[in-house]
Amino acid sequence: MREPVERVDAASCRCNIVLTMIKTLQKHGNSHALVIDKALMEALGIDDQTPLQITVSGTSIVISPVEVGLGEDETRAAMAKLRPKYAEMLKRLAE
Repeated sequence: MREPVERVDAASCRCNIVLTMIKTLQKHGNSHALVIDKALMEALGIDDQTPLQITVSGTSIVISPVEVGLGEDETRAAMAKLRPKYAEMLKRLAE
C-alpha cells in the first residue's frame, strides 16, 4: 500500500485521506473477486454486510458504500421518541 495522501475537496470543504493499493483479481468459482483488506474496510467504515455500489467510468471502477439510511432499530427508537410529542398530529394525518 502506498502512503496515504491528504486531499481537500474545495467544494465541500472536507478533507479526504486517499489510500492507493495495487490489487489483482482472485479466482472465485467461475468468476473473479477483488478482495478488500480489513484496513481499507475499517477506513471506509464498512463491513461484510455493507451494500456497495459499483460504477464503471471509462477504464475506471469506483466502489462506494451505499447510503441506506437508518436501520430498523434506529427507526424504531426515533419513532418511540417522536410518538409522544406528535401522536395527535400523526393520527390526524393517517385519517
